[in-house]
Parts: sequence; C-alpha cells; structure tokens
Amino acid sequence: MSEKWIPPLELDFIDFLNDGNNIMGLGVGSPELLITKVLGNAELPVCRLTKKKKILNYLYGNVNILTECGFIIGINIDFLSKRKKMIVNKKSKNWMVNDWDDFSKENNWKLSNVSDVLQLIGDNVVINLSLSGELGTASIR
Repeated sequence: MSEKWIPPLELDFIDFLNDGNNIMGLGVGSPELLITKVLGNAELPVCRLTKKKKILNYLYGNVNILTECGFIIGINIDFLSKRKKMIVNKKSKNWMVNDWDDFSKENNWKLSNVSDVLQLIGDNVVINLSLSGELGTASIR
C-alpha cells in the first residue's frame, strides 16, 4: 500500500527460534486482534488467501502471518525475497550445512535432504536450506 512502509522491528531468526517462535509475544495460537496492536499496520491490506478459505494473510515485509477464526495459525518467513526484512538472518548468515546440523542436534530436530533442498524439521517448524546451507524459507505452524 505504501512504498514508505518500514518494518516495525528487526528480529534475528535465531533469536526468533530460541524465543519460542514468536514475534514480541505473537505466535501460533495468539489472537488475531493482537497483530496490529503489537506490529502496527501491515505493509499491504490484509487479504484472504482464496475466496473459499477464511484464512487471512498479514504481510510484514518478509513475514506472512496467517490467521483463521480469529487466531494465528502460521508464520511464514522468506529470506530470499526482495521485500524489506522484519526477521533477518545475521547470526546464521555464514552458516554452512554442518552448522545447521549442529543446531538441529542441539534442538533435537531432524535434518533431511528433499530433492535439492535441505529441510530442518523441528517442533512445528520447517526450515528450507540450499544444499550449501543458505537459509531460504521457514514455516511455523
């Protein structure tokens, strides 16, 4: 909506994961009403994902917050997009596959190879990495 949209905060991805997968207390299961109270107006107008579904999408730069029936049901983060970043990749920017493997072992997560993508799968989290370990996307449910 506005070309001058500025992310309301900058949060490192590793801190996001270590802080229970939430953004200033907003996480899966949080009331939808808190989104704009905590983060302010979204970058674009809130929209439905499809005409038949009641899932709403709040876009905050590289973060999509999905809601249904008044509650947050998912958070998607795209580190490859050219949108302004609300969740950034500073601490793990130079990580290679072995670093992500260590992280997965520390958190009792699973690292697997799916075609040309590595997936780090944890409790309600799926992180997609390139074969070299570059962070691509993350999905929290």
